[in-house]
Amino acid sequence: MSFATTKAVVKKLFCPLPLVRKLPKLENYDDGNVALSGKCAAACGVTSMGGLSLSPQGCTLNDGQLGKAMNQMKVAVITPYYKEDVSILQRCQDSVATQTHPCTHFLIADGHPQEAVANWPIHHVTLPTAHGDNGNTPRAVGSLTAINQGFDALAYLDADNWYFSNHVETMVALHQSSGADVCTAGRTINRLDGSLMYVDKTENDGERFVDTSCLFLTRKAFKLTPYWAMMPKELSPVCDRIFWHAICARPLARAHNAEPTVGFSTQYECHYRNIGEKPPTGAKKVDETTALSWNEMVEGP
Repeated sequence: MSFATTKAVVKKLFCPLPLVRKLPKLENYDDGNVALSGKCAAACGVTSMGGLSLSPQGCTLNDGQLGKAMNQMKVAVITPYYKEDVSILQRCQDSVATQTHPCTHFLIADGHPQEAVANWPIHHVTLPTAHGDNGNTPRAVGSLTAINQGFDALAYLDADNWYFSNHVETMVALHQSSGADVCTAGRTINRLDGSLMYVDKTENDGERFVDTSCLFLTRKAFKLTPYWAMMPKELSPVCDRIFWHAICARPLARAHNAEPTVGFSTQYECHYRNIGEKPPTGAKKVDETTALSWNEMVEGP
């Protein structure tokens, strides 16, 4: 596919509207009580939540009210996998199984199903062939089957990453307190063995970029999920950036929790160099050509 054709496809599918203003920040957020400002509620189009009416002055949910609202939310976690070692998949699955808010894990095999995975307490979907698009087609398939089964929210988790035990609970609470259609989480950057390198405070910021494993979509954002499969394969190396722009280009309210609840196992040289560490053999470099092409598609030459 030529660059001009790819640019046209991306513009048509992912950029139908101008960028929208970010959701106003939450006020007085803490673990016990969540205050929702009237300004925030108006931006979200929220008039009631959990049986409460929201006035211009806002409202406060106590622990019991927030807990009741959270328990009503049915969450699916979508994980595409290819040829990862079963121990990596087990780490991913264990992190979902131990969430403090109940959720259902969908593992989508991209042409190479693991026999062990099929026996786990998950929803296992096997695609007949590998698609070579960085997990985009499996994400789309997993999303659509979860939507069909009546789930209220979709979270994504790449096979080599993991959730902190409170991740889903934190995202549900953020959605319930803000009314945001798309909620996003902070992350840690970790070595391939899982050891901590640093907390990502700059790259995955909820504005310019959000990693796929930090996304949490609610029903108003479900219409975007087919785009995983509709994305040109040539752009799959930057699929997370393209999907994030598709979110930002639509009138979807967003909210970000900067505290890390996702562990990101990095294969990228830049993350090791950020802390003055030698990258492991085979570490990936950022594809500058693809990144520049993407910037041109979004911003113009």
